[in-house]
Amino acid sequence: MSDKRCCVPRCKESGVIVSKKSADIKSKPIEEILSVPEQSTSSVSNKSADITRKPIEEILSVPEQSSSSEDNMAIDLYYTPSSAPCRVVLLVAAALNIQLNPHVVNLRGGEQLQPEFLKLNPQHTVPTIVDDGFSLWESRAISRYLVNTYGVDSSLYPTDPKVRALVDQRLDFDIGTLYPRFAEYFYPQIFAGASADKALHGKLQEGLKFLNTFLEGNKYAAGNELTLADLSLVATVSTIDAAGISLHEYPNVERWFELVKKTAPDYEEANGRGIQVFKAMVKNLLPRSEL
Repeated sequence: MSDKRCCVPRCKESGVIVSKKSADIKSKPIEEILSVPEQSTSSVSNKSADITRKPIEEILSVPEQSSSSEDNMAIDLYYTPSSAPCRVVLLVAAALNIQLNPHVVNLRGGEQLQPEFLKLNPQHTVPTIVDDGFSLWESRAISRYLVNTYGVDSSLYPTDPKVRALVDQRLDFDIGTLYPRFAEYFYPQIFAGASADKALHGKLQEGLKFLNTFLEGNKYAAGNELTLADLSLVATVSTIDAAGISLHEYPNVERWFELVKKTAPDYEEANGRGIQVFKAMVKNLLPRSEL
């Protein structure tokens, strides 16, 4: 286990991205779409004015993080707190007691396209980490790297081949099925003003039913122990919940969600704060769906 102590980052940012055409949504990485970067209130819609006029510390009621000499020991994390994939990394770092040196990337301002960032990540996406000169992106790859490097004895990523394979399956289900289905259904509504699509809503419901089935008879997503699968899935499910999409039809998901919120280390600090940003953004941008 590393001596890097956990320091879940707090950040200052305000504003929202609002695209006028759904085509803009499809042409950008989803992490870029889900940013809440700084920008002037004149570039956003009137109904988002309340959130754009407040600094993030006012929304969250937390102070800015002070720097310390320990930052030099930490892993650099380039992220935006409203992004579910970024919150996966925060949750894993908290569970492994890893200190992070946070860098909020202003995606709307194009910071991810600057030469300095492109040297770290030519795909210009967040989250991205730099650990002692080694750069890596994609949240699930980062999660595996962190536990393999700093949590070799951790139950987050079991060594038994079959159990680990099940964890990997759940991780792949999250990034390949559940999260994309949510994104395809919901993001065009808040960022492009699209109407709720019943077919896409149905696909999301199917994804939640799959997860509900996976959890039948299991305490956690891949058995009876908290694993990377839970930390990944809870970032997605909490975002779905924050979007106002009901989980009542999926009792196993509801039960599991409440359990992970109580048992994931530093859950509120690692995931809850970013969820508050996302919920405030949704409240200001999206009329309640009729679905």
